[in-house]
Amino acid sequence: MSSPETYTKYQTRIYDQCGICSNKNSVKNTYNTSSDMYVFNSPFFDVSGATKIDCTSPPNSGLTSGDTGVYIIGTETGITFTFTFTANTESFTDENQSKFRYDIYRYNGNIGSFNTNPIYSSDVIEWSSFSATSATTQTLKISDITLDGDYIIKGQYKNKYATEFGSALGIEYDTSLYNQSDEYGIYRADRDFYFVALSEADTPQPSLGTNLVTAPDSFVVSSVSLVDGQTDIIVNATFNSYVVALNGLVLAETLDYIITGLTGNVVSTLIQLVSPAKTGDILTVAYINAGAANVIYSEVYDIINPIPSGPLDGEGSNYVYYNTTTNKYEIYLTYTPISQNDILISLNGAVLANNIDYYQSTSNPKRIIFEGNILVGDIINAYYNAITNLVGQILNPEPSFGWTIANAPINTDGTFTVEVSTTSAFTGITTSGTVEYIAGETVYYLKLPLSGNYGDELYYRIKNEKRYYTLCDSIVNSIKYSEVIPIVLGINSTNNY
Repeated sequence: MSSPETYTKYQTRIYDQCGICSNKNSVKNTYNTSSDMYVFNSPFFDVSGATKIDCTSPPNSGLTSGDTGVYIIGTETGITFTFTFTANTESFTDENQSKFRYDIYRYNGNIGSFNTNPIYSSDVIEWSSFSATSATTQTLKISDITLDGDYIIKGQYKNKYATEFGSALGIEYDTSLYNQSDEYGIYRADRDFYFVALSEADTPQPSLGTNLVTAPDSFVVSSVSLVDGQTDIIVNATFNSYVVALNGLVLAETLDYIITGLTGNVVSTLIQLVSPAKTGDILTVAYINAGAANVIYSEVYDIINPIPSGPLDGEGSNYVYYNTTTNKYEIYLTYTPISQNDILISLNGAVLANNIDYYQSTSNPKRIIFEGNILVGDIINAYYNAITNLVGQILNPEPSFGWTIANAPINTDGTFTVEVSTTSAFTGITTSGTVEYIAGETVYYLKLPLSGNYGDELYYRIKNEKRYYTLCDSIVNSIKYSEVIPIVLGINSTNNY
């Protein structure tokens, strides 16, 4: 009984000897007179959404990104396949109590074949549920398989033996018992179907550019008394932004004061008031020390044009917006704030109450929602911890870029690339550098020299390219980009030699 044929022949002969076999011509299975046995004619089928293994097709061998049968899984919870039965469907009969199910097998690269034990077995699908169309659509849950991998789909059948004795005993013929082939262990090209599924690349999250712990005295608040006619105040340098208040009212950068920097000096910065001070005025400056790991970033929204409006998430590139879905005014921050950190908002110099006058959106961390109105002529300031210290004005000619990903790679098949461009569309990349995946690592850094002149506006992003090598050694790629971060060169020493 080493094969299904031998086993079936043996059983059939026993049934014949009992003299209670049914009419051989009345059953839907084939009776082979030369071997004196019944043969179950397994129906043939096609699978929409899967393909066949072919490692020889030019110009590239095997499946690649975008091919049928390649699934790059993000938020999807399942993969849908349609089984269409194309031949031998006469074997599916109510009389034979025909049933169908399918198994999923995963490729094992260590042994060069598919594992003989399935990683998933479907429920039994009765013939009556798809007899009208000879087709059935099934959804394979992602949670039922282990990503990343190469997989085959094998259809399995159960039929009762076409004898009165076998039928009376309820004995079924199960094709899953005979699961073998010379190709990839158990793959049968005439009947099995193949697909590749992998989790998509993580979106890189820009982070602090150096692996430093926030130092003591990193957040500084300093107040000075001014004299009549004074406009210039020298303060310690910071990564980018200052909170500047005059006599208790927060000032707006570029409108009320200008940060010019001190040429060639990375230690101090010059703040220039647009209107000269009077004796007794008190200027308060809050900032993060240049040596600290994080940064307080400030933005100014000068409302000089009518505010665009539209439905939720319809703001596009607008930084000020009226949401007609919720009837709320909104502003949009340039950078993603660090989670679980407060955001300070002032309106026309007056500080608003957090979570009362305004609050941060739960669905979009860059969206700030106002309870009151925003009018043309208003000036809004926003202060917050950006997710990275490499924002705004850059005082280091060779900064260290940092980023994180949510899920650590399980191997080194991938590359991160930091790209710097003069345009937000990255039509031309002026500087770039790469870091290979590190298995088990979620935090990455890259020191990259910048090029350009003082005051040049640049943009950077982090590209994550994940590579998966199929059993044919072809490559399936998944690429994700971080948000785009605008920066400004604050020094000329990038041209040093």
